[in-house]
Amino acid sequence: MSPLYSTAFALDAAQRYAESNMTATVRVSRLADPTLDTNTGILTADPAGDTVYEGAGRVWTVAGPLTMGIGDELSTFSSTFVSIPMSADLPHVDDLVEITAHSDPTMVGRAYRVMDVEAGSQIPAARKMQVQGIQSSPEWS
Repeated sequence: MSPLYSTAFALDAAQRYAESNMTATVRVSRLADPTLDTNTGILTADPAGDTVYEGAGRVWTVAGPLTMGIGDELSTFSSTFVSIPMSADLPHVDDLVEITAHSDPTMVGRAYRVMDVEAGSQIPAARKMQVQGIQSSPEWS
């Protein structure tokens, strides 16, 4: 069989194509385990955490806003997908994805929580994550 029709050739081509569409820059962080303050009873965790990946990413299919009531406050959420190269460390559910550079300046600085990391593809081209973000409101002080 010709190497032009091999699975390895197709995999390499798919990954190169997927990475060519990663025009944003993202940072994936894993939150540190929370610690309990025994005096106050409050759990705290370093929001920055450990950086799992920083580099090229694709942010796509932003859907929303979806408004939900949390307690007495209304919060606006957006749902989207973020892809990073297959060579990156595997992201986990609850990791934080921050958009650090994007062709749309309104995307820069947005942060999303990883809800799912897709797996199981015949030709895995990228690590695709479904993420959900909460957007700040001018009503917050």
